[in-house]
Amino acid sequence: MPKIMKDGYAYSGIYLPYKQLSTTLTTGSTSVTFTDSAITTSSVIEIFDSLDVPYTSKTLSTGSLVLTFDAQSSDMTVMIRVS
Repeated sequence: MPKIMKDGYAYSGIYLPYKQLSTTLTTGSTSVTFTDSAITTSSVIEIFDSLDVPYTSKTLSTGSLVLTFDAQSSDMTVMIRVS
């Protein structure tokens, strides 16, 4: 089984040092909300999207992260990694 490397450590496929969540920002919409118990105000959160568009604001609270973007002309996948 291949190993996953993060910060110089090798992890098996059984344990990852983060939780990955994804959703879709639909055409014309401006925000997405992630809700999960892994999200805390002290979490390290990496943000990725399929169109490489920067978010315009981020609101983080325990259990929730809201990202706001400019309205897009096509659907865009948004993914976060919470560690």
